[in-house]
Parts: sequence; structure tokens; C-alpha cells
Amino acid sequence: MRLSDRACALAAVVSIALLGACSGEQNSAVEPGQSATAASDCDIAAITKAIEASYAQRSAEEGAGLQLQSASDIQCADGWAVAIVSIGDGQGHDFDDREALQLTTAGWQVADRMVVCGSINPKKPGLVPSDAEVPASLWRIACQTD
Repeated sequence: MRLSDRACALAAVVSIALLGACSGEQNSAVEPGQSATAASDCDIAAITKAIEASYAQRSAEEGAGLQLQSASDIQCADGWAVAIVSIGDGQGHDFDDREALQLTTAGWQVADRMVVCGSINPKKPGLVPSDAEVPASLWRIACQTD
């Protein structure tokens, strides 16, 4: 491919991406092995803030006083994110868990893993259920526990 052909191809890709961003639609052209969730959508700060808000709401409703200590290993794909979280009560009682989040028009929302992971077959726990909402690329991280 000549340099001018590469420049034209790059300009076309950038134009399509910008048009999709302006229209509010996600670009459906995804490179093999690449997530359909744009890197800009996988906003670590926004995901962490959504998890913090979820724990604050749960603590207010349940009186548990749990707080997010940290979120790590955040991975995103197809409008979903998974984070490994450390939760604590501020008194040294910390534990690790994982959270699945879905990107909605209102932003990142923590999802109920009991629902979005689907009906796990106890005889084949590593098999992604057909009714799982979490993408297969994130399912094992989001839905299988140690």
C-alpha cells in the first residue's frame, strides 16, 4: 500500500469513528480480537465511581458500612466491565470480590451478577450459559469465583 493509500485509509477510519461518536452510535467495525467498547468508554475513574456509589447505596440500605477500598484489574468489552474489588468496613475487615458493570445511557451501573451471569450448570461450571448477559470474553472473570 502506498503512503497516500494509507493516509486515505486512515482518514476514512477516523471519519467513520468521528461520525459514529457524533451520532451517539458505537462504531460497529471492530478489529479482530478488539473489544467493541471503545477505550474511552472503559473509563477507570467512572467505573470506580459507579462501584463506590453502589456500595454507598447498599450500606445506606443495609446499614453494613462497607466501602470500596480499591478496584483493580478492570477489563472492558462490549459495553461491560469487570473489576476485582477490595471491600472493607474501615476497621480492618476487608475482603475481595468482583463486580460486573454495564454501560448504559446513564453511565456505568453495577449489575447483579446472579442475573447477568446466567444459569450456571453445576456439572459444567466453566461453560458460558446461553442466557448470560456478560460477554463471553469477560464471563469467566465476572462470573466464576475461586
